[in-house]
Amino acid sequence: MEELKEKPVVFSKQYALDTENIYDYSLETFGEIQAIKYENFIDRTTIELLLNYPMYPECRWLPTKGRINRNIILESYLIIYRIKAERIEVQVLHYKSDISRIRTALKIKI
Repeated sequence: MEELKEKPVVFSKQYALDTENIYDYSLETFGEIQAIKYENFIDRTTIELLLNYPMYPECRWLPTKGRINRNIILESYLIIYRIKAERIEVQVLHYKSDISRIRTALKIKI
């Protein structure tokens, strides 16, 4: 069995804005403790992609022959990521996002 290679996780510029919006919404809706818990949950899940990137299913909105586009469903959000040879590229979106936003999410600018 081939040993899994750890890959760095990189985030799009939009990722920071989106996670900030998620935090603000959670803070307004559920309070500070829940907002912090949810923010930590998203952060922990994305950091765990260092080694767990093959674990999640292919993103059904972005299929490829090599199954490089994957997604994680976290309650009301999708963490969409692309497995590249040298890194994992990550974006987070609301699950009700327009399909065109999902498709452009992986045009990641670092």
